Amino acid sequence: PLHWLQAGVLRQRYERVILDRLRNPWMFEASWPEGSQVTARLTPRGADLSSSLRDRLSIEVLLADRTTSILASVRGSLLMQKHISRVIWLGRSGSRAVHPSIRGRRMYATQASDHVTIAVGLLGVVAVVSQWLGMTSLELHASDSGSGKLVGYLRKLGFEEPGEGEDNCTPRLITPCESAVLAFCPSEWLSRLPSKEVLNAYFDAAPSADSLDGNVLPRGQT
Repeated sequence: PLHWLQAGVLRQRYERVILDRLRNPWMFEASWPEGSQVTARLTPRGADLSSSLRDRLSIEVLLADRTTSILASVRGSLLMQKHISRVIWLGRSGSRAVHPSIRGRRMYATQASDHVTIAVGLLGVVAVVSQWLGMTSLELHASDSGSGKLVGYLRKLGFEEPGEGEDNCTPRLITPCESAVLAFCPSEWLSRLPSKEVLNAYFDAAPSADSLDGNVLPRGQT
């Protein structure tokens, strides 16, 4: 009974922080390009908020320059029941690639002592937020017109094919969120995102879930 009660409290705390983040995205300044800013935003899928919290949330992480023009962004879905963070798009709006001014420039060091591009760094932020919310894997479909270059690049980053037979001609690649945080997220950015200790305090300060929605978020993990 005590374990059930503790699990219920944890579920309610997770729901509170998710509900608050749906209204208040994380934002912080980046050191390069000068004057740029990173924004991480969660959005419910559809009008039914409690259903989104149970099943799927949308996530977007972007970097904009001092004029608010978006230079790179990552969009994806958090599949709450499967504990998978699925990347849908990496680039800019309108099916455009990452802005030429930042493309390929490895300006940020990670905890793994590697230097990564802004695009990879944004993937790292997705991994951080995803891991907070119980996701264990970061997944994407590598569409590179059959050249194999993108798949090869992603494998160098640590992505792997699951090894299961699939009819889809677009390779599905996956990596643990924990590994992605270490290898992708710039240490500078990670230091500006809330730590687990800060989040624990934040849970207590977040608005009551009951005031926004009467349902408790059912979680597969606690």
